[in-house]
Amino acid sequence: METLLLAADRGADPVLFASRRDPRALGTDPAALGEDSTVFSASAAPLLLRSAVFGGASFTEILPPTHCTDGVAALLRY
Repeated sequence: METLLLAADRGADPVLFASRRDPRALGTDPAALGEDSTVFSASAAPLLLRSAVFGGASFTEILPPTHCTDGVAALLRY
């Protein structure tokens, strides 16, 4: 992605799973990351930011009154 957009209000942030080996890898299920023994879970916003930074993407905060359905959006690179 080129730019990660996150809503300012992240009160209902879901949990995602990530890898310590590959900071760009994320999933909603730890099994999606294979047999990686370094998998951990955390709130989605910091993991999305971490993945975006390591993938070379920029970040923009979505401020009220603008809304996005899931509180997250992306501008794709290609």
